[in-house]
Amino acid sequence: MVCRGESFVDRAFVADLTPFAAYKRVRLLIRDLRPATNATDFLMRTSSDAGVSYASAATDYAWTHTNQIMLAGGALTQSGDDADTSIKLSDTNSSAAGFLQDMEIFIANPSALTGKKNIYWFATQYQGANFYRIAGGGVRVADTAIDHVQLFFSAGNIAAGDCSIYGDL
Repeated sequence: MVCRGESFVDRAFVADLTPFAAYKRVRLLIRDLRPATNATDFLMRTSSDAGVSYASAATDYAWTHTNQIMLAGGALTQSGDDADTSIKLSDTNSSAAGFLQDMEIFIANPSALTGKKNIYWFATQYQGANFYRIAGGGVRVADTAIDHVQLFFSAGNIAAGDCSIYGDL
């Protein structure tokens, strides 16, 4: 297992997966994530050309996730899209002080030249008096290697957060 850590503030985060080409799975561990703009979605796109461009056509990704409020009655919501410009990792994130989100993202066989790349994630959020649990899965529809990942909010920048990247043999 190899690890590299980075902080991201006031920008989108780009993860270079090239050093992890020999690994069967890449794991991104995100801590203390908070958007600069209120009520924004946390999104992901992938690249197969060393980060020169990121796939963003209307049918490049398919995803689904479940969001469960754990302290306010246990309400459960599900959302997804089978043809989207990005993968929605979490939605309606708060920019308020005290908001906290931790997330773990797994990408299976990112450097394989064929086959869809399964991406799945788990997250927890604290917003005010509520605690949320998020679980999701998605794919980049094209059968191509993934060498870079871009994480960003649908509006505004990332106000705070850091990421460690691990390669699992």
